Amino acid sequence: MAMIAERTRAPADATPSERAALGKAARARSPRSGHGEWEPASDRPDPLNSDRFDQGIARFATAHADQNERDCAALQAAVVDGRLAIGPEPT
Repeated sequence: MAMIAERTRAPADATPSERAALGKAARARSPRSGHGEWEPASDRPDPLNSDRFDQGIARFATAHADQNERDCAALQAAVVDGRLAIGPEPT
Protein backbone atom coordinates (compact mmCIF):
# COMPACT_ATOMS: atom_id res chain seq x y z
CA MET A 1 0.00 0.00 0.00
CA ALA A 2 1.31 3.45 -0.89
CA MET A 3 2.16 5.78 1.94
CA ILE A 4 0.17 9.00 2.09
CA ALA A 5 2.45 12.02 2.12
CA GLU A 6 2.09 14.46 4.98
CA ARG A 7 0.50 17.70 3.87
CA THR A 8 2.51 20.82 4.50
CA ARG A 9 0.92 24.24 4.36
CA ALA A 10 2.87 27.30 3.33
CA PRO A 11 2.81 30.22 5.76
CA ALA A 12 0.51 33.05 4.73
CA ASP A 13 3.49 35.35 4.22
CA ALA A 14 5.53 32.88 2.11
CA THR A 15 7.05 34.25 -1.05
CA PRO A 16 6.22 32.71 -4.43
CA SER A 17 9.62 31.02 -4.54
CA GLU A 18 9.08 29.54 -1.06
CA ARG A 19 5.68 28.25 -2.13
CA ALA A 20 7.22 26.76 -5.27
CA ALA A 21 9.89 25.02 -3.18
CA LEU A 22 7.22 23.55 -0.89
CA GLY A 23 5.28 22.36 -3.94
CA LYS A 24 8.34 20.68 -5.44
CA ALA A 25 9.10 19.00 -2.12
CA ALA A 26 5.52 17.73 -1.91
CA ARG A 27 5.71 16.38 -5.47
CA ALA A 28 8.96 14.58 -4.58
CA ARG A 29 7.18 12.90 -1.64
CA SER A 30 4.14 11.99 -3.74
CA PRO A 31 5.02 11.59 -7.44
CA ARG A 32 2.26 11.57 -10.05
CA SER A 33 3.18 8.02 -11.01
CA GLY A 34 1.77 6.84 -7.68
CA HIS A 35 -1.63 8.49 -8.08
CA GLY A 36 -3.30 5.92 -10.31
CA GLU A 37 -2.61 2.67 -8.48
CA TRP A 38 -6.21 1.85 -7.52
CA GLU A 39 -7.73 -1.35 -8.90
CA PRO A 40 -11.40 -2.28 -8.39
CA ALA A 41 -12.24 -5.55 -6.67
CA SER A 42 -12.45 -8.47 -9.08
CA ASP A 43 -16.10 -9.15 -8.11
CA ARG A 44 -17.17 -5.50 -8.54
CA PRO A 45 -19.77 -5.12 -11.32
CA ASP A 46 -19.08 -2.63 -14.06
CA PRO A 47 -21.50 0.25 -13.40
CA LEU A 48 -21.67 1.16 -17.08
CA ASN A 49 -22.60 -2.35 -18.19
CA SER A 50 -25.58 -2.87 -15.93
CA ASP A 51 -29.29 -2.17 -16.01
CA ARG A 52 -28.90 -0.15 -12.80
CA PHE A 53 -27.04 2.61 -14.64
CA ASP A 54 -29.65 2.71 -17.43
CA GLN A 55 -32.49 2.78 -14.91
CA GLY A 56 -30.83 5.58 -12.96
CA ILE A 57 -30.38 7.69 -16.08
CA ALA A 58 -34.01 7.03 -17.08
CA ARG A 59 -35.26 8.05 -13.59
CA PHE A 60 -33.18 11.21 -13.72
CA ALA A 61 -34.45 12.13 -17.20
CA THR A 62 -38.07 11.53 -16.19
CA ALA A 63 -37.70 13.57 -12.99
CA HIS A 64 -36.01 16.38 -14.92
CA ALA A 65 -38.80 16.46 -17.54
CA ASP A 66 -41.49 16.41 -14.83
CA GLN A 67 -39.82 19.31 -12.99
CA ASN A 68 -39.52 21.24 -16.25
CA GLU A 69 -43.25 20.82 -16.87
CA ARG A 70 -44.08 22.01 -13.33
CA ASP A 71 -41.80 25.03 -13.72
CA CYS A 72 -43.37 25.93 -17.07
CA ALA A 73 -46.89 25.62 -15.62
CA ALA A 74 -45.93 27.83 -12.66
CA LEU A 75 -44.46 30.44 -15.01
CA GLN A 76 -47.57 30.43 -17.19
CA ALA A 77 -49.82 30.74 -14.12
CA ALA A 78 -47.79 33.70 -12.84
CA VAL A 79 -48.18 35.47 -16.19
CA VAL A 80 -51.93 34.74 -16.37
CA ASP A 81 -52.46 35.88 -12.74
CA GLY A 82 -50.53 39.10 -13.39
CA ARG A 83 -47.79 38.24 -10.87
CA LEU A 84 -45.21 38.36 -13.66
CA ALA A 85 -45.27 41.02 -16.34
CA ILE A 86 -44.35 40.23 -19.88
CA GLY A 87 -42.06 42.77 -21.50
CA PRO A 88 -42.15 43.93 -25.11
CA GLU A 89 -41.22 41.47 -27.81
CA PRO A 90 -37.53 41.64 -28.76
CA THR A 91 -36.87 43.38 -32.03
